[in-house]
Amino acid sequence: MSERITSHLLRRAVQLSIPFSATVELTARCNLKCPHCYLEPRTGNELGETDWRHVLKQLADLKTFQLCFTGGEAFLRDDFLSLLHYAHELRFNTTVMSNLTQMTAEVAAELADCSIRAVYASLYFANSVDHDRFTGQPGSFAATLSGIEH
Repeated sequence: MSERITSHLLRRAVQLSIPFSATVELTARCNLKCPHCYLEPRTGNELGETDWRHVLKQLADLKTFQLCFTGGEAFLRDDFLSLLHYAHELRFNTTVMSNLTQMTAEVAAELADCSIRAVYASLYFANSVDHDRFTGQPGSFAATLSGIEH
């Protein structure tokens, strides 16, 4: 989307007191252990799919335009693709922030079906030794590159 259109939509959203964008942190769980992460690893106490659908519907009713899904690692949720499809049904301009280590060709096809505007990947170094050391997960560099390729 052009900057001009985005700027116009943002100004209009402010005039109408409409939330232009929302970032949805679906989980604090992550398969990596990056030192800069601000999320405390937790288990349990996550909203279920029904609860998230209710939140997304409320955002849609408020006329929110952009929606960014993130986590922890959102792809660790069993219901993540279902939530992406629901966001698509609600006509959000959707993006995803991920380490992409869970991305497969099948998952990439699902993202395409949902008309995801962008996927932002976390790639910390240009080599596997430094990247894997930083993430605390051997093989994360190769997994992220594979996810980017998909």
